[in-house]
Amino acid sequence: MRRLLPKSLVGQTAAVLILGLIATHLLTIIIFEEHRRVVLNETEQQHIAQLVAAISDIILSVPDDDRELVARASESHSFRVSLVPITPSSVNVVDDPQSARLGELLKRRIQTAVDEPIQVEIGEAKPRDELSVNATIIEWLQTRLLRMATGHDQDTALLVSVPLPTGERIDFTTMLPLAAAPGWPKVVATTGIFLFAVLLLSVWTVRRLLLPVRVFADAATSFSQDVQAPSLPLTGPYELREAIGAFNEMQLRIRSQFEQRTQMLAAISHDLRTPLTVARLRAETIDESDVRERIVSSLAEMDQMLQTTLAFAREGTESESTSMTNLGALVEAICDDLAELEYDVTAAIPDGIILPCRPVALKRALTNLIENAIRYGTCAVVDVRSDAQAAEIVIADSGPGIPAKDLERVFLPFHRLDASRNRETGGLGLGLAIAKRIVESHGGQIRLSNRDVGGLEIRVSLPVHFTKELQDVK
Repeated sequence: MRRLLPKSLVGQTAAVLILGLIATHLLTIIIFEEHRRVVLNETEQQHIAQLVAAISDIILSVPDDDRELVARASESHSFRVSLVPITPSSVNVVDDPQSARLGELLKRRIQTAVDEPIQVEIGEAKPRDELSVNATIIEWLQTRLLRMATGHDQDTALLVSVPLPTGERIDFTTMLPLAAAPGWPKVVATTGIFLFAVLLLSVWTVRRLLLPVRVFADAATSFSQDVQAPSLPLTGPYELREAIGAFNEMQLRIRSQFEQRTQMLAAISHDLRTPLTVARLRAETIDESDVRERIVSSLAEMDQMLQTTLAFAREGTESESTSMTNLGALVEAICDDLAELEYDVTAAIPDGIILPCRPVALKRALTNLIENAIRYGTCAVVDVRSDAQAAEIVIADSGPGIPAKDLERVFLPFHRLDASRNRETGGLGLGLAIAKRIVESHGGQIRLSNRDVGGLEIRVSLPVHFTKELQDVK
């Protein structure tokens, strides 16, 4: 049952409204039809009482020889008037509160026209009563059609007996028509149209009410990719404004922590650069060349480690502007620079791929990835492609690849697959982490996989349209 429920808040709200409206609509129909049936029955009973009283008054006022003629003239296909000897009724009497109320009503209305006590019986008409000797085939068919319309095999019949001084009685036999059942096709069609209109209005209203929530979710996504994303304006209902205010405060605190961390690392880098420079100058005074070169190399490695760590810490806190950039030209420039250094790199780059990005940051990320392929895979083959939604940069090498269990772990900061401490072979473990952070800050994805023919393949996908995250970057 839970699987049938809509997944979105809009769908769940609309479903609750529709189910409530269906229940309310059905209950209203039931109450209305019951009230309608009671009113129609009471109206019909009043009409029959007036008709019986009027015919009884006329028959009693004419000579005995004319009474039979008057009785015949008063008949119709659903109303019988007959003069019969006073005998027990042939009607199966039905004893219920509604029949008792009708009987009392008829007695009060008819008794004013006759002096003798009258008898009123209500029951189910027998089959032999349904076609009298003076009824025509057309009248019989009309009676049968009426029975089919009401859905009853037998009609609820009314027998009113009015005694005459001659020893006869006037029997009025009529069928009490039931209140017509509601036209269910019409009810269903009307209900369907009504619910469809309510559904459209509900979905439109709920979507408008939830629009600030969607904006709120987009802002949270934007902030998760870029700590410099602007704060949200305080709009919407009171509860939503409170949530936005709390989110903005959290955003400011996290941004402040990032800035403090960056400032701390920059201060450490600055403070360490001075003693490193002094140590390098002192190392230059050492006479033994092999010792001097090892010390200078170690100092250079320390300086590079500081610069890389600081670059990783700063990533995400810098405020480079977003601009429309030719991705092919950007990748081609990286490959040309590496080719000039005599690295083995080839590229297949189509023209005309324009996308929004922060070009300096994106160039840093792609450079890290291509250099990584050259360092561990001896060569790099770069392929750039695009469709209507995204651009993809594929970087393949011919190295040993990466164990499947480490394909995601290599993006962790300071995680190195090379167990050595040599920066030239193992690196510092920040290149892929920086690249992943930059790509994701552009709303893109980066994936690693081992090639069937050997080597590693890196796929970087970037949106080719402006996204909320990129538009908000200042």
